[in-house]
Amino acid sequence: MRRIPLLAAFVAAIFACSCSKEAGAPATKAVSPEEGVRLNASVFVPGQITVLFDDDLVSLVESGNPLDVATRASSLAPALQDLGVVGLERVFPEDREFEQRHREFGLHRWYRVTFRDDVPSAAAMERFSLVPGVLASRPVFRKSLDGQAYFNDPMESEQWHYHNKTVEWADINVVPVWERYTTGSSNVIVAVVDGGIDLNHEDLSSAVILPGDEGSRSFMIGGSPNRITADDHGTHVAGTIGAVNNNGVGVAGVAGGNAAAGIPGVRLLSCQTFEDGNDSGSDSEAAIVWAADRGAVIVSNSWGYSFTDSKGNYDEESARATHNYYQQPNSGVYKDVLKDAIDYFNKYAGMKNGQQTGPMAGGLVVFSSGNDGRPYGPPSNYSGCVAVGAINRNGSKSNFSNYGDWVDICAPGVDVLSTVPGNKYGSKNGTSMACPHVSGVAALVVSYCGGPGFTREKLLEKLLEGANSADVPSASRIGPLVDALGAITFGTGEPPQKIDSFTVDDVVSNNVIVSFKVPADHDGQPAYGARLLASESLSQLQNCNPLNPGVNVIYGDILCRDAGVGDTVTGTVGDLGFEKTYYIAFSAFDYGRNFSPLSEHAVVKTGTNHAPTISTSYTGDFRFHGHDRFVIPFTITDPDLHVLNVQFDKDPTDYGVLTLLESTEPGIYNLQVFGVASPEGKYRGTLKASDNYGLSAEFVINYEVLPNQPPVLKKQVDNVIIHNSGDVVKLDLGDFISDPDGEVLKYSFEVSDKSVVHISQDSESSVIKLTAITDSGLATVKLTASDARGESVTSIFKVLVRSSEHEFQAYPNPVVNVLHVGTGETVENARISIYNSVGAKVFGASFMCSAFEPAEIDMKNAGAGLYTLEVQFGGKVYKSLIIKK
Repeated sequence: MRRIPLLAAFVAAIFACSCSKEAGAPATKAVSPEEGVRLNASVFVPGQITVLFDDDLVSLVESGNPLDVATRASSLAPALQDLGVVGLERVFPEDREFEQRHREFGLHRWYRVTFRDDVPSAAAMERFSLVPGVLASRPVFRKSLDGQAYFNDPMESEQWHYHNKTVEWADINVVPVWERYTTGSSNVIVAVVDGGIDLNHEDLSSAVILPGDEGSRSFMIGGSPNRITADDHGTHVAGTIGAVNNNGVGVAGVAGGNAAAGIPGVRLLSCQTFEDGNDSGSDSEAAIVWAADRGAVIVSNSWGYSFTDSKGNYDEESARATHNYYQQPNSGVYKDVLKDAIDYFNKYAGMKNGQQTGPMAGGLVVFSSGNDGRPYGPPSNYSGCVAVGAINRNGSKSNFSNYGDWVDICAPGVDVLSTVPGNKYGSKNGTSMACPHVSGVAALVVSYCGGPGFTREKLLEKLLEGANSADVPSASRIGPLVDALGAITFGTGEPPQKIDSFTVDDVVSNNVIVSFKVPADHDGQPAYGARLLASESLSQLQNCNPLNPGVNVIYGDILCRDAGVGDTVTGTVGDLGFEKTYYIAFSAFDYGRNFSPLSEHAVVKTGTNHAPTISTSYTGDFRFHGHDRFVIPFTITDPDLHVLNVQFDKDPTDYGVLTLLESTEPGIYNLQVFGVASPEGKYRGTLKASDNYGLSAEFVINYEVLPNQPPVLKKQVDNVIIHNSGDVVKLDLGDFISDPDGEVLKYSFEVSDKSVVHISQDSESSVIKLTAITDSGLATVKLTASDARGESVTSIFKVLVRSSEHEFQAYPNPVVNVLHVGTGETVENARISIYNSVGAKVFGASFMCSAFEPAEIDMKNAGAGLYTLEVQFGGKVYKSLIIKK
């Protein structure tokens, strides 16, 4: 997901620290950092805060020249001077067409204050909180992204999130909607508040609204509003929502229309708030308001606040405090600029002058829940948002997905294939990738059901109540799985027949295992599923509405997949209380979530809770070299069948030697060892598994990254003679170089004359092949052997190519400047003479030389023509003709 990165010492009680006041209340001193929960300053953008003025103060700020604001609003002057304020501007810029309703909503009263970077945000907020007429002062959170990308060769069938072949139910069930209902509509605009969408992408260009007064826009501070920069993350998110379908290229979007049938999909409004994956300063709040005013009815936000530093350390205290702040209503001390923007979108999207003008009255703000694997997720946990968690292709909660009762719905977020800039495609992981699936399904619902009288409340009901609540355990706390068909058909049709009877097969802790016979639907088909309802009160059970049972009735769904009418289906429903007596009954339902009357009831008593267990079959000593690359498997189970939240808290000084990988099968988790990630030393990490009822298990790992020993040159590599062009000589470099750590080394070569020899390596072995390219020549080779940490050793050797029929060689021939004369393999004295074409001696000298240390004779001043070379060594005389050019 896109994460927003946070300045200054510590801020108390996450802004509940009276950095804001009720309208009309007298100015009060902010709570000191020693009071309440403290928020680490590293999570703020330095040099910026947002403030909310009252009507009197904002009227003074707005009148006259902005440079003279301190003169007009004298109460502001001391704060402006103390902080070195260099900028004061509206968060939501003046909008000629929608200015009246912006003012009615109070958006014009939010201002961004820019001041010296050396002033802590906490001090700036406290200073402004003392100014009469300042109702709230808030930090500006930094943003960040989550998700890893790699490029591949795409096809729609590879988008498992639409066509899951591993676990049939664990996709968004969109194909039946494409076939029977809709593929999207150009009447629906979805805003993507993210990095810029690639406006020229072959799979997106016809769907993206171009920049302009009514179109896409950049909200990067200091940048051109009409300059949209193609961003990897934003383009990927956009492709999931609205990549053009059935156009013969690339991938499919959830609501991308049907190009071959001439049906356009949803239109995409790019609201750029990131550039190259970085938050260098942007107005996300203004982007959301802009989207509402430009016709968008859905806004997709794959970003959140970041509580992780550059070394990967998570600030849980700050995360918890900020999360608690966003749980509060948007009023009083909890008034917030982003909350205002979200509320504005929810109220005014699709509206103008109090009348519905779009396909839906009001808007839907969708946010990714975050990728920390923690129970916090601001700002997505604000009640005005739909928070989206992530599952993998096995249907399990992704290890990275944030979770909690505040998460509304989940969607695929692992190996999601979509568009990336440059007419390319790639897969990414993250709740960032889950979020646009929900945005896309919401767009399909509006495309099919939208029109006069269709409201955001109706969309919310269809989206959440039509989701698959049976297969993703409620104990995962990431909400039900988004279901396109379920959302479209929710509330249509008639209920199935009543379930006649059922049996309680077993009770394990607070899980009830039951069996029932599948009743018929109104059309004679088997019911889609059955909802088990449980309550400690029989009257509350019997009087509840199965669709919305109320707070005193616990429920869980069991689906009747592949079962016929009268077949027996067995399932498990959990999340009941421990050691309690419950009355339970069933209600059958169809795909449109129409529920039958309740069955007869039964009585069950639940058991106690037990802690999870963590074990490993790994027999090593947790000591790693820099070159180590392997995984350590752990078995993590719960005797009570509870869904577990698993996380690995690494040593704060460890850059990532041990990391927790996504689970690929139930109960099995792998820690990846990547020894090169951290310097040598001893570290401590904790693998923790927790159920949702307060019990947990820990496995503490004391591990060591061993000192790295560089490669060692056992002896210099021997010089090599190759006799003919095309011949190959193999050398095992292990005979010359070793690594004390037993590491497989990486070899590189520098060849002085690549026209003489070509060098290649056999796979991952230490054997190299030297292939002669010419019939005669000499090249010097510099061999470098490197280990995983980049430490290396070198050896220099020579490769000579000459015929086995000759005991000496002269090259190049023809010669232009320098003639090289090589003799035997060992250095010895040689007498070298050169005669011209008429037999006159033009050169004579003695040299200590060999085949690998040839004599060098300067012939650049010799006349062009034919010469005779005479070489005497080893008691023999050798002659050869030389051409001088």
